[in-house]
Amino acid sequence: MEREPTIIQLRPNIETIAESAESSVLEFFQNKTIRPILKLQNQVLIEAFKGLNRQKAATYSRMADIQKRAWIRNVLSKDAIARNVILGIVLGMMTQEELRFFFDHEKECRQRIMDMVTERLASQME
Repeated sequence: MEREPTIIQLRPNIETIAESAESSVLEFFQNKTIRPILKLQNQVLIEAFKGLNRQKAATYSRMADIQKRAWIRNVLSKDAIARNVILGIVLGMMTQEELRFFFDHEKECRQRIMDMVTERLASQME
């Protein structure tokens, strides 16, 4: 079994993503690669983040939504271990070509991934 076709096949198809000729290459990469990976890895991302922040997460449930986003964003920006684990979960599901694109546009891709993960975690963590 070859790895790349298998991981592409595992990804869910996201029907709501509209392709546009005006989309930038980063937007296209986000919609065709990052979003499906985040959807596929959703539960793993949530459990990894909770596990890495077990002690801090106790107060999380009492926070307002806006505080949750700020707290998650703060953790992902200041805690290198948490950030790298989350990033590894995403990068591990990319093909070699996608990884090359990621590293060619690393700063922008990292920012998009962290923003999207922050939104997912804030809306789905209990």
